[in-house]
Parts: sequence; C-alpha cells; structure tokens
Amino acid sequence: MIPQISRNAENESPYSIDVLVKNSDRVENMHLYFEVEMSRARFIHGLTSIHYRKMYDKFLFYPTILLTLISGLFSFAASGSLSLSDDIKQIFAGCVGVMSLVSIFMQSLTKQLDYSGKATAHEAASVSLRRLQNQLDFQSVTLSNSSLLTTKDTNDDNDNNGDEKQEEKEKKEEKDVAFDSHTKNDFRHLSEKFEQATAHINSILPPRITTAFRSIDTHIDLYYDTKESNQPSPPNNNKNGGNGNTKNKKSLSNMFPSTMLSKEKLKLAAYSELELVIISSKGWPYILPNAGSTVEKTISRLKVKLSSDDDAV
Repeated sequence: MIPQISRNAENESPYSIDVLVKNSDRVENMHLYFEVEMSRARFIHGLTSIHYRKMYDKFLFYPTILLTLISGLFSFAASGSLSLSDDIKQIFAGCVGVMSLVSIFMQSLTKQLDYSGKATAHEAASVSLRRLQNQLDFQSVTLSNSSLLTTKDTNDDNDNNGDEKQEEKEKKEEKDVAFDSHTKNDFRHLSEKFEQATAHINSILPPRITTAFRSIDTHIDLYYDTKESNQPSPPNNNKNGGNGNTKNKKSLSNMFPSTMLSKEKLKLAAYSELELVIISSKGWPYILPNAGSTVEKTISRLKVKLSSDDDAV
C-alpha cells in the first residue's frame, strides 16, 4: 500500500520527504508512491501539451501565416506593379486592409491565449517527469541488488557462525526494510525534483483531463476498499436496507475481475489505458472527451484485458 499523505499542513509540502517518512518506513512503499504520482502527473501534462500544441498550430499559427502570405500577395497586386484596372486595385487594397485587421486580431488572440507557451511548459514537465521515473527505476533496481547481496552475505555468515547468526537473520527478516540516511537523501532529492518539474507551470490544466484521472483513482480506491470490506454480514431484519448495501458492495467489488495486481499496479495500468482512450476519442486533440464516458470506457477495456489475462493463466 502506498503511504497515505496528510495534506492539511499549511507550510508542509505533501511531497516533502519528511512527510512521507512519517507515513511510511518501507522503501518499497516510497517507490510505489512516487511511481504512481509521477505517472499520473506525466500523463496529464503530456496530454495537455498535445492539446495546446495542436490548438495553437491549427487555429492560430497556420491561419496567421496564411493571412500574412495572402495579404502580401494582394498588397503586391494593389501597389501598381501589375497592369490592372483601378477598380481591381481598389478591391485588392480593401482586401489587404481587412486581412491586416484580422491578422492583428489573431496575433492579439495568440498572445492572450499563449497556447504555444503552455504547450512548451507542459511538455517540459512531462519530459522531466519521465527522466525522474527512469531515475526512480534505476534506484529501485540498485536497492534490490544491494538487498540481494546483503542477503547472500548474511547467509554465508550464518553458515559459518551457527545458530546465533541464524536467529539474528530470522529476526531481521521479520522486520520491514528501514530507511538509512543514504536512502533518505536520495528520496529527498527526488521529491525536490518532483516539485521543481511542475513548479514553473502557471496555466490551468484542462478539467476534463484532470477529472478523468481523479475519477480513475477514486474508482480503483473504492474497488479495493469494498473488496477488503466485502465480508458476509449478519442477518438484517430490514430487508430493503440490507439488500441495498449488499448490492452496492457487489457492484463495486465486481468492477474488475479477480486480479493479483496491487492497487498501485492497477492504477498504473489504468493510467496507460486512459491515455489510449483519450487520444483515440473523436475530435482529439482539438475536442477533449467527456470525463465520465472516458472513464467508463477505460474500465470496460481494463475488464476485458484482465479477464483475458486470467483466462490465459
């Protein structure tokens, strides 16, 4: 389980390593927490970058360039360089004036919306988060290898020193993996980079994208919470109330097929599937899909994939 972070502190960042250490003393939990948080943020910023970039290119950049080109051609025709009648030259001159006004309006709109700047900022955040994820994966592999080497050395010592070392080994295996000072510094450095990756972004994220990812998180959290608490209840004299609660629990617990994936791994799979659903929706990237229908389609596709995996096993 990932650590549950309290976000009530006014002057304390939710990604602060001190806050995380208070809620978890296991390296595995920290890796899962950062992996889920970074993946969600990376997908959101990546999709936002694509949306803003395409909106800028199609509706602002290319139309402005085309207007400038046509206005230049009409201006050349109206300047008298061509042997045209005065009436035609006046028509060209009028068109040049109108297109100049439209071009000024487009340039003002481009500056006001700043789609290009927003796209660049979100793209930079997505790239930074991808690099942090690679660093996190490398750190996870390094810690795993160190743990294996430590276990091997401990086994060798136990073979040589007898029962006393064996008892110490069994006690150590029962304890969780504690943070040492080096690991804390690594996670503290990682959390600082995590904050810096998105600290420079001032634009508002598209609500339909953020709502879809929050909704997926909520669905998966409810699924696992209901799955854990879905135990046989004692008989209830109130048939309507009892049946209603049972039906609600069953509907939530059957949201996904029986899977061996942890909550965090299922979230990572859901984020990837949600991205595919969004980019394959009608009108993307110019029209953002409805968050509710997107989440429903994502859950349906996950059901099919998880069912096929269970059948294969």
